[in-house]
Parts: sequence; C-alpha cells; structure tokens
Amino acid sequence: VSYFEATGYSGYNLMVYLPWDAAMLRVVVIPCLNEEVSLEKTCESLGFCHGPHGLGDDALLVLVDNGSTDRTVAVMERIQDRSLAGQVHILHESERGYVPPRHRGVLFARDAARARRVGEERVLIVQADADTAYGPLYVDTHTATAAGLGLGVLLEGLRESPPDFARAHPGFMVLCRRTDAVIAAAFVAPEIDVIVDDKACAFALADYFAWGGLSREYTSAGEEVYAETSRLYMRGRLRGARRVAVPEAIAYPSRRKLYGDPVGYFA
Repeated sequence: VSYFEATGYSGYNLMVYLPWDAAMLRVVVIPCLNEEVSLEKTCESLGFCHGPHGLGDDALLVLVDNGSTDRTVAVMERIQDRSLAGQVHILHESERGYVPPRHRGVLFARDAARARRVGEERVLIVQADADTAYGPLYVDTHTATAAGLGLGVLLEGLRESPPDFARAHPGFMVLCRRTDAVIAAAFVAPEIDVIVDDKACAFALADYFAWGGLSREYTSAGEEVYAETSRLYMRGRLRGARRVAVPEAIAYPSRRKLYGDPVGYFA
C-alpha cells in the first residue's frame, strides 16, 4: 500500500478545508469485501480517522461489509474508534455483489438524513472504494461543487495512477498513453459519454431515488450486467440529468488487479 504514502496521506497535516454549505450532509459509502490491507488508509485519505482534526459530524462514513472472511470488520472498528463519535457506521449486507452493499449504504444515509431532519436534496452521497486513495479535500471539493449546481447532476472526480506505480512502471504508462492516442478518435464527446467510474462519483440523495437507484440487471443468458453507476446515470439522463467533471477531486485507484493479471488488466 505504499502508494498511499506516496500521495502524502499521513498524519493530520492534510486537513485543510474549502467553504461549503453547512446545511448539507455528506455521506461517504464504501462497500467492503476482504479489504483489511487498504481500508484504513483509504478512510484516512478521505478525511476520517483523524478525530476532531478530520471531517466534522456533518460528514458520515458508512462502511458496508459484504461477507468478509479476513480482519476487515476489525479494521472497520478501529476506524470507528479513531473518528468522531457517531461519525462512522458499520453495516453488514449478506447479499454478495456490487449493488447490494452500495444500495444498503444509501438507504442508511436516507435514515440518517431523516433523523437529522435534513431533506434528501441536501444530502450528498459520495461513492468510494476500499482500495483507492483519495486526494486532499476530496469530499469537500465534491461538496463545494454540488452546492453550486443543485439537483440533476452526477459529479465525477479525476482518476490518476498512484504516483509510486507510475514511477515504478514507466514503460506501462507509456504503453497506455500510446494506446489511448491510437483509439482517441473513437472516443465520444464528454457531453454524451455515459460511462462513469463507480469509485469517483457523487450525487444528491434525492437524485438517487429519482433516477431509480442502483439495481441488479441480467442479460437474457442470466449473466449479471455491471457498471451499476453508469446505468444509474443513464436513467438519470432520461430525466434531464447531466454529468459534471470535478478534476480537483482526485482518486488514485489501486493497481492490485494489474499485478495479478497484467495482460488481462491492460486488455
């Protein structure tokens, strides 16, 4: 997990905040399946685990265990202990898959908003992955952007390779750039692109339900269709939703799948 350290997420010195609307509740939802190695560093990079020096109680972290068999739950409990009281919530979702734990986390966010008497239009759902590091101000940057746009918007941060990976594998990075240059002519215009990254998106709770929420879908052959957030956004577009890039909110996805199957990952 050295890429977390390479991006500068250690101690309390990353906590510098942007102004935002104090009436908004931010809820970060992270589904977890055997994530004991990286989960704590991920949460640190998002601004949790820092006690009173981290994100305030207007930001909640919802960790949804999806049947882990390692020490993930114990790590969740440590994250909870290191954060403000009542800020981190641990849930368990027995139905395995990408959709069930994310949806469970959003339902919890709805209950939390009702308990605080915050309208669903004032709740920002921030999707995150347990093996991804996030840049400083990630949650605050999404919040500040959302506050100025209103409803009907899906926000998407910028994905970058972890700095230590790029330094260690410059040949791979060159190969990726060369390949992108060849296929760039086939890319669609950003305003009509509907493919979004699940781990780097944010949207209003009200929009989540207006767009039909995340759902499991299957082909006629019985195979599950993935890209659940892209499908959520496609339904939102039918209702006039738009996608807004937030390049200042940076996500550094893990490259663990690449190490396990380099050729398959590149393909």
